[in-house]
Amino acid sequence: MITLKKNKLPKLHLKLHKYKIESDNKNVTQYVKTIVAKDINNYGMFYYIHIFYHKKDNWSDVCVSTQRYVLDWEDWGYEFYSGKYENKSFPIIEKYDKGLLKYLEVLEEQVYFKERYKMYQK
Repeated sequence: MITLKKNKLPKLHLKLHKYKIESDNKNVTQYVKTIVAKDINNYGMFYYIHIFYHKKDNWSDVCVSTQRYVLDWEDWGYEFYSGKYENKSFPIIEKYDKGLLKYLEVLEEQVYFKERYKMYQK
């Protein structure tokens, strides 16, 4: 799991790198940065960098998703890189928002669940 170190990212970074609030409710605030690119067939492609702030649990989650036109389907395909595919997120983040890398850390799933379990024991 990719998360923010100490659940902190300066608001100035979000503003300067053109992150927009996608959704905000009592549980989660989601910021998204949209990157327009082209795939190998010269069709339109979008990258999205998602930052989720979980308010009640005081933790954050960073993910990357893509949207591209798939010729075989003649429709848009959508992929979300998290879980076992989170290693695909780092090259995209490095290419389009290199400054974000210094605020990120990777938690192993077991460590993540142990921390969440400890929070509920309090």
